[in-house]
Amino acid sequence: MSSSSFEYYTEKIERKKSPLVAALLSCIIPGLGQIYAGDLFRGIAILAGLGFSFCLMALIIGLFTFFGIWIFAVADAYNMVKKQNDKIGSCPYYTS
Repeated sequence: MSSSSFEYYTEKIERKKSPLVAALLSCIIPGLGQIYAGDLFRGIAILAGLGFSFCLMALIIGLFTFFGIWIFAVADAYNMVKKQNDKIGSCPYYTS
């Protein structure tokens, strides 16, 4: 292996993040766990969807969509970080 390929892989190494922290952040503010995981667009989209659902609470459907989005955000943040950590762990050049 040449030194240039080693440098490429060392630049690409990311730190593992905690799925539990991501889920807890999304419990506090839905979308924050996705932002913690590194997906800013997805986090903002979840926040926007939650805001829209909040506006729909005047109708009965807003109650269901609000909590549905909240639960989705928590589960999604946990799964995102878990998948990212699995990908990082499979890198042959990763050292803990």
